[in-house]
Amino acid sequence: MLDQSIWKIFSILLVVILLYVIPIMHTFERQDDITYSVVYTETHKFIDSVRDLGYMTDTMYNELKKKISATGNLYQIELEHYKKQYVPVYDDKTHQFLEEYTIVYDGTYTENIEEVLSSSGSYSMDIGDFVYIEVKNQGKTKAAVIRDYLYVNQTTHPTIFVRGGGMVRNENH
Repeated sequence: MLDQSIWKIFSILLVVILLYVIPIMHTFERQDDITYSVVYTETHKFIDSVRDLGYMTDTMYNELKKKISATGNLYQIELEHYKKQYVPVYDDKTHQFLEEYTIVYDGTYTENIEEVLSSSGSYSMDIGDFVYIEVKNQGKTKAAVIRDYLYVNQTTHPTIFVRGGGMVRNENH
């Protein structure tokens, strides 16, 4: 008798999971897919515009933050700018210029870029520099919470992670 009761409870629990929890998780996963698509599109529009113009403005950056925050998640945005510099090559012993140059990239990161944007309203780059952006969600999405609960797991990586960038193609400043 007790054995049948356990099976009935197990069956009811399984039915609840299959009828309610799985469809809800599936819906939230589709929501994550749509959110990823929005974040991907807006991030790449922003970084492609920056690469084409050779600068970013405070308005452009705030517009990106506003558009991706409309998805309902919190995001961490990391910016990287590598400035191309030509360094002359000298002989180690004679200290004479060898008629050669080495290309070196000097990095500037989010904190400094945001500081320049807030003080001057614009951050300029030159042709041949590299600029990258990385956007990742902070916290867990609804799908990640249900998935962690259902699979008895702990998600440690961001669900939404977008990276973009490349060489600056134009100077329009």
